[in-house]
Amino acid sequence: MVFACFLLSLSLKAEPEQAPNYKVATEADDVVTRVLFDAVAEHFGVSIQYVNYSSFDAILDSVANGESDFAANITYTSERALKFSYSRPTNIEYTYLYGLNDATLGEASVVGVPKDTIYAELIQQNYPELLQVPYQGHEEAVALLRSGQVDGVVDAINQLKPMLLEGFDAKLLNDQISIKPVSIVSQKGSHLDELSTFANFIHDESVQKHLREQVALYQFELRQTALRESIKRLPIDLEQPLTIKFESIFPYVVYKEDGS
Repeated sequence: MVFACFLLSLSLKAEPEQAPNYKVATEADDVVTRVLFDAVAEHFGVSIQYVNYSSFDAILDSVANGESDFAANITYTSERALKFSYSRPTNIEYTYLYGLNDATLGEASVVGVPKDTIYAELIQQNYPELLQVPYQGHEEAVALLRSGQVDGVVDAINQLKPMLLEGFDAKLLNDQISIKPVSIVSQKGSHLDELSTFANFIHDESVQKHLREQVALYQFELRQTALRESIKRLPIDLEQPLTIKFESIFPYVVYKEDGS
């Protein structure tokens, strides 16, 4: 009996510890969240489960209610700080003006802004003359643009893919409005050690470089795909050879006097 108990004790001690598992709330095309937490998972040997939500409000609610452990790309506000614990800032959120043409905020008169986000305040500070129309979710944003009610809508990089594939242009706004740094959040009082540990790791220059490279690649691939889709919609026969003439831009494109 004693020998059997001894063997059982050895067996229990020999069992490897299970890696911690965390649920991260995100939207379907939030590339920044996935790049950051994929790096965290690889470095710390933890398991990350991404849980997709339909809106930013739903993401915040899931963390506040304890359904998810973390959410990334969250701007600090005193009101949110009552419900969430914040890490130190981890990155700057990539923000765009989506529209039917490559316009800027300075050229717009009316813009759509997602409800319950920091964008309304930032636009009011930097472009007080702009009329703002609040919206909730991708479908409402597209409806505002299609109907002509707004000149553009402001939103984060997670909307880049669906907006480009819808045929809209995307103008990066990080140099037009003072985008505040964003953080990782958890339910108030929970995962405090992880918030500190993960944020310190994300601040490493190698991680920040990896994030910049992955976002640049993501943007390039999306714009390439959107361009190909737009060409398919043109009234041309893609089975026939195409003749393309480039704009004369020295030293990249130079034409002779005969036009060749």
